[in-house]
Amino acid sequence: MDNLIDKEKVIKKLKKLILDLRGAAKKLTPVDFLVVVIVVGVIVVGFVYFSRKKATIYIHTVNEFQEFREDPMPPFYWLSNSINKGDIVYGVGGEKVAEVVSINNAEWGGQRRFSRLKLKIVNALYDKRTRQYRIGDTSLQVGNELVLNIGTTYYEGVVTYVGETLDPPADQYKYFKLTIKVPEIEPWLAVTYDESFVVKNSEGKEIFKIIESEIMPTERSVDTEDGRIVRSKDPYFKDAIIDVLVWVRCQENICYFNEFRPVKVGEYIWTQSEKSIISGDARIIDIEEVDN
Repeated sequence: MDNLIDKEKVIKKLKKLILDLRGAAKKLTPVDFLVVVIVVGVIVVGFVYFSRKKATIYIHTVNEFQEFREDPMPPFYWLSNSINKGDIVYGVGGEKVAEVVSINNAEWGGQRRFSRLKLKIVNALYDKRTRQYRIGDTSLQVGNELVLNIGTTYYEGVVTYVGETLDPPADQYKYFKLTIKVPEIEPWLAVTYDESFVVKNSEGKEIFKIIESEIMPTERSVDTEDGRIVRSKDPYFKDAIIDVLVWVRCQENICYFNEFRPVKVGEYIWTQSEKSIISGDARIIDIEEVDN
């Protein structure tokens, strides 16, 4: 019984409060309404303003192929070649948004190239509530697609890193010595696998270099008429066993050559120098970490 009486009292008080508010609202002039709207607007704007702050951060992007897309290939070389270290990223109003601090291009089939960019964002907004960075209306999150106007180049990429340091703290860059077997190649290609085979990235750093090579006739298994299997040497094709130094990025105990090719025994590996190519069935058969 007491509970019912309490509930009735609460309901009566609420009705009285609503009636009082209605009465007060009727007494308000248009000027009073305008003041209320302005006050509410100032509170909302202040909340948004103080929940955000400007920040300088770094992001990495990549325009390499994505298998789930209709066109799985990276862009043509003329797009990646049009972006250089120091290029400025402009916003819609022509303001400076970011600067390219590093670009790493990797060959893909001769006419196309992967491009990995490292950008310094100078006018990012950090939202304290969501703990996310933004450029205008674009959220900077790993995995998000990003469209940028870099100088005179229209660039589309995917964000792979966002942080206050240039590189992820867990990343390590180091040299590995790899032994690679390149089977069944033509003699004119085999002779190019010498110490002149050097690959450099867009910043001039050597990322792949042959330090020693051994060329030998390709061996094949041949069935004889009496049912035996014998090994024979091919009179034309060659096998190459090459030792190379490669520059790799390591993250969570896995290392990658050219940023996307896992460095593991049995993995395929390919690359191109200025005058030659390692491709086809070239595989890693040994790995050794060396001092930088």
